[in-house]
Amino acid sequence: MSDFLHPKEEKCESEGESALEKFRFNLERKDWTLEKEYKQEGITIKSTYDEEAKAYFILTEALLDFEFEWLFLEMRDHTFEATPEWFSACKKLTIVKRLTEVCWVVHEVLEPQLGGIVASRDVVFHSHVRKIGKASFISLCSTEWPGMQSKKKIIRAEIVKGSGQTFSPDPDLATRTHLRWVMSVDYKIPLVPVKLLMPFHVETARQYVMGLKKYLAVRRDSRSGTVQDCVPKK
Repeated sequence: MSDFLHPKEEKCESEGESALEKFRFNLERKDWTLEKEYKQEGITIKSTYDEEAKAYFILTEALLDFEFEWLFLEMRDHTFEATPEWFSACKKLTIVKRLTEVCWVVHEVLEPQLGGIVASRDVVFHSHVRKIGKASFISLCSTEWPGMQSKKKIIRAEIVKGSGQTFSPDPDLATRTHLRWVMSVDYKIPLVPVKLLMPFHVETARQYVMGLKKYLAVRRDSRSGTVQDCVPKK
């Protein structure tokens, strides 16, 4: 069985390293344009257009009031797979295969958006984790997997290389973690410039962070015996 999976593990590692390189480039690029800053919520959202990828990227930066090691393990062991419980745009998320400890194949189904103008979509992608210094980098990029072909009623979306998330401890406060999340804008509406849809993408990014914060807070408090139930998805 390990011999059968070996080529897939190799592919995941190779694609993951390539995606990580582009992701780190995106994090360091200087042409991000500020879209919205939510000072009270500690969230800043920017955008840029990538000529090579022919795609827009959105950068979301946020401070999360959780200790870094706890947050990373919580995301790895539970909260990532539970995304549909706290992020309303996500209908279903399945870890198809944990190829290695740091390389997973994931299938995500997204709800219809903009009142149904954008149909339900799904995406199959590699999630590749790399620890660099004190930060954890999770690069994401679309891939193919046996049995996970696109279906007629669902549009196959794409996660463009350069997407991902990085978590790092806040140097000023040990109980706080810095999130930087780059996502590619993967769909277009005929005759509607992508830039006109930017407010929608910005709000989606904000809702992702707010949902994550609330869910993690409940998880943390329930461990301490403060809360019994998880936050339902709204």
